[in-house]
Amino acid sequence: MQIARLEQGKAVPGDMETFMRVYPMGFIPAVKETLMQYAQESLSRLQPLSAVTTQLAEALQGRSDESGDLSQIFELVRILGQGVQDGVQVSQEELEFITHALHTDEELAVIFAKISRNPGSFRDIARSVTEEGAAKFHEKWVVSVEGYGHASVAEHAVLHLAVENVPSLDGDCETDNRLASFTEFSARFKGRQDVGWFIPDAVARDPRLLQKCNEVHLALFGVHDDLFEKGKQYIATEEAKLKHPGRKVKDKTIADQFKNLMPASRLTSIGVTMNAREAENTIRKMLSAPYESVQEMGKRMKEASLQVAPTLVKYANPSEYLQLTRDGLVKLVENQRWQGYIPEIFEDDNQVRLLDYDRMGEEKIIAAALFSQTKVGSFRELMDKTSNLTEEEKRKTIAELLDRLGRWDVPGRALEFINPYLVEINTMTYGDWREAKRHRMLSYLAKDLHVQYGYMIPPLAFEMDQSANPQFHGCAEQIRRVMGSVEDLFVEVEKIDPYSAQYAVTRFHYRPAIMQMSLREGFHFIPLRTGPTAHPFIRRLAWPVFDRIREVHPLLTDHLKLRLESEGRPDRNFHYTY
Repeated sequence: MQIARLEQGKAVPGDMETFMRVYPMGFIPAVKETLMQYAQESLSRLQPLSAVTTQLAEALQGRSDESGDLSQIFELVRILGQGVQDGVQVSQEELEFITHALHTDEELAVIFAKISRNPGSFRDIARSVTEEGAAKFHEKWVVSVEGYGHASVAEHAVLHLAVENVPSLDGDCETDNRLASFTEFSARFKGRQDVGWFIPDAVARDPRLLQKCNEVHLALFGVHDDLFEKGKQYIATEEAKLKHPGRKVKDKTIADQFKNLMPASRLTSIGVTMNAREAENTIRKMLSAPYESVQEMGKRMKEASLQVAPTLVKYANPSEYLQLTRDGLVKLVENQRWQGYIPEIFEDDNQVRLLDYDRMGEEKIIAAALFSQTKVGSFRELMDKTSNLTEEEKRKTIAELLDRLGRWDVPGRALEFINPYLVEINTMTYGDWREAKRHRMLSYLAKDLHVQYGYMIPPLAFEMDQSANPQFHGCAEQIRRVMGSVEDLFVEVEKIDPYSAQYAVTRFHYRPAIMQMSLREGFHFIPLRTGPTAHPFIRRLAWPVFDRIREVHPLLTDHLKLRLESEGRPDRNFHYTY
C-alpha cells in the first residue's frame, strides 16, 4: 500500500506502512511496568547502603570512646543512615502506591466486576487485584470459550487510541461505531492535511493508472487551493459584502465552501476513546472489511489495544458472518428484481422525504410520560384515554411536558416511545454524511461511495461566476472539469476493483442515505445542525428534516420551533458561515 504527498506541486511517493500509525495513549500496563521497575531499582540501591551505614555506625561506636575526634564523623554517618532508611521507606511506599493505587484498565474492570459478589469496598478489592490475576479473571469469566456471558465487564476497561494518517474512507469505518467517542482532524478549521493521499494496491500495481491517480489528486488539490484564494479575495470586495452583509469575511467561510473537494483517499487522523468490548467489536468489523487498508488498520488497532487490554481483545478476529453476508448481498443485487432506476439528483424541496412515522405518536408520548405515576393504570388503558383527547387537550398536556425546556435541557425518555421517523435524503453528499453520522444515536445507512449520483457545486462558485469582476469567473467550470477527471479515474479503477475505486470519490459527490431517529434525538439533532455554528451544507438538510416532522406532529414540534426561534441563527437559506 502506498501514499503520495504533495511537495512543491508534485506527488512524492511514500510508504503507507510507515505513515499509518496506531498507538495507545494514557496509563497502560507498559507504563506501570516501567514505574515498578524504577521503584524496585531504587529500593535495591538503597537497601545495601542501609546495611553499610549500619556496619559503619557499629564500627565507629566501638572506637568512639578512644577518640573524641570521631564524634562528628559518627554523627554524619548516623544522619546518612537515617536518610537511607527514610529513602527505603519512601521507595516501599512508592511501590505500594504503584501496585495498589495505579490500576491498569484490565485491573479496574476486575475491581468493578468483583463488587457484585464482594461485600468489601472498592479499595479493599483493589488491594487483592494484580495484573496477572486480572488476566486470569478475564480469561475465565469474560472471554472464555465456555461462555460465562460476562462480556459487560470489558466495558470498564477504557482505551484511548491515536490513529494517524489513515484514508478518510478508512476513518469512516472507525467512526462508524455507536458506543465510542471520536475527534477527527478538521478540514474546516485546519485546511488540507499535507501528508497526502492513499493509493490502493490495485492502482499502484499499474504504472499508467498510478500516474493518472496522482495527476487527478494534484488537480483536485490545485483547484481547491485556487478557489480558496479566489474566494478569500472575493468575499472581501464591496460587491460581495453588499450581496451578503451577514457573511463573515474569514478563512472558515471559504473553507466551508470548498473543503469538500477532498477525496475519500485524503489522509486524516482520529483520536479514539472506547471500552474494550466495543474495541473488540470494532476490530472484528475492520478485519472483515473489503478494503485492504482497513484490514491493516484493524490489525494495528488490535496490536495497540493489546498493549492496554491484553486479555480482553485477544480474540478479536475476522468475522465470517460479516464477510459472507456482504458477498451474499452483492449476489442478491445481481438479480435484476432488486435493481432500480438511478435518478438524477437535484437540490430542490424534495431532497428530504419522510417515509414512515408514528400515526399515534402524540398519544404515545403523553401515555408514556404519565405511565410512571402510581395513580394511573396500565399503558394500554392510558393509550385508550389519550386517543380520545381533543386537539386542545393534547396541546395542553404536551405543554406540561415540554414548555419548560431550557436551551441546554434534554427532554425526558417519554419522547423515545414514539416510533422513529424514517427519512430518505437523496441530496446527502459524502461530506454531509460524515457530519450526520456523528449523531450516533441515529440509525443510518448510506449508499456505497460512487460517482453515478453526481455532485454538488457550492453556492459560492456560482456567486463568483456572476461577479461584475471577470477575474472571479470560471469557478463552477473548474469544479466540473476536475470532477470529470475524478469520474474517469473512478470508472477505470472500478473495472479492476470496485472497492478501490471508492477512494477517488470526493466529499461533494452525492451519497443518498436513510436516517431514523426518535423525537428525543430529533430535539438534539435539529437544533445543533440548523444552528449558526453548523456547517452550511448540513443546515440545508436539517431544516427539511424539521419541516417533514412538523407536518405530521405539529403539537410536538411547536416546542422545538420555539427553541429554534429563540436562538440567534442564520436564515435557513443562508448557505454560508454565520
